[in-house]
Amino acid sequence: MTGGQDVLAWLGETIEEVAGVPAEELRPETAIADLGMDSLSMTELAVTAQDKTGAVLSDDDLRGMVTVGDVIRGILEAGREAAGSPVS
Repeated sequence: MTGGQDVLAWLGETIEEVAGVPAEELRPETAIADLGMDSLSMTELAVTAQDKTGAVLSDDDLRGMVTVGDVIRGILEAGREAAGSPVS
């Protein structure tokens, strides 16, 4: 996964599976709370992100994510860390 748009597309598909929210309704500014995702859904999302990208999101990371954009940034940053690249 290379950029935010790639992550948004994948995240949309994953959130649609996990929470039943159509992917086309997601925007970076969409609040996670508005998606009806609970902590279990967020954990499932984190596990899927790790499987797909190598990005490891901690419970603290997940609790700090308020919007879809926060999730995208978290996955991109964790993915860079997993790949050994400096986070910019």
